[in-house]
Amino acid sequence: MRESRLRILLVVSLEERSTDMDDLEAGSLYLVDRDGSLFLLRPYLTRRECTFCGQWELFFLDKYDRGAGVCTVKSLEKGHTIEDDEVTAVFRHVGMILP
Repeated sequence: MRESRLRILLVVSLEERSTDMDDLEAGSLYLVDRDGSLFLLRPYLTRRECTFCGQWELFFLDKYDRGAGVCTVKSLEKGHTIEDDEVTAVFRHVGMILP
């Protein structure tokens, strides 16, 4: 049996850089590739203050209650969840939830 090796690099770094891009969203998260190109992570991953513990954490869509029209986002760090009906339209727009 041949052994497969996989290298995983996990990087969570918040830093400030200068850019010539004029359409950046203040407060939004971006990935930076090796060439320095920026990729907006919102709405797939958002940084917000957790209403449960008060810490700033990264959140992703965990579930959607179609009857109530409410999304639940979940913290990557601690697993805390927040119900948020304001992000429903955004997730629908990018195709993450059905109309």
